[in-house]
Order: sequence, then C-alpha cells, then structure tokens
Amino acid sequence: MLSRLMTHVEAAYAAPTAEDASVAFFAAMEDFGASYLQTRLYRRPAAILTSASHWAAGGFITRLARSGWPGSPAFDYVCFECNPLLGVIRESRTSYRFSDFAPHDDAQYGAFGRR
Repeated sequence: MLSRLMTHVEAAYAAPTAEDASVAFFAAMEDFGASYLQTRLYRRPAAILTSASHWAAGGFITRLARSGWPGSPAFDYVCFECNPLLGVIRESRTSYRFSDFAPHDDAQYGAFGRR
C-alpha cells in the first residue's frame, strides 16, 4: 500500500510551490477517498486552543474540498465546534480513549460516537 501511495504523490514532491504541492497531493488523495485538505505551516499556540488561537498559530497555505463537504462526517471531524478531540488538546493529554470525549450514546457526536 505504501509503494502504491508513493507513486500517487510524486507530483506533490515535484511541485515548485507549497500551494502547487497541496493541489497535487489533494488530487492524488482523491483516488483514496480524500474529501478535504488544508495545508498550513503550524506551530502549536502556547495559549488555550481556540479557533482563533489555532488559526493564528500557523501560516495558511491552501484549503481544498469537494462540493457538499460542509455537513459531512469529515467536515464535523475538523470543525472546531464539532470536534470532540479539542478536549484532548486542551487537557494536553497524550493518551486517551476517543469515547471519553465523544461517548458512543451521545447523538451530539454523530459519526464520532458510532461503533
């Protein structure tokens, strides 16, 4: 699988700019079902992680998404209002059970809580 994947990303490695590499990588990963890609130069903020501090922590390069992506389970995974893993980050945990933050029986977490 890794060798198959690597043949798909050669265009990203050969791209002349970070934005071109992002576009090439996303195009290659669509073959594997990717629906979204955001690339940034990120440095974790020293302050409490919020949408604003996360955004300020790194340089935005590009964001690519399939049409209809907002509202999908993939969108909810990266949405700062929807993603239960922000609790993990806020608590600086290095070990956790996903269900500690997105209980299986809590409908608020939709696809996150499903087994």
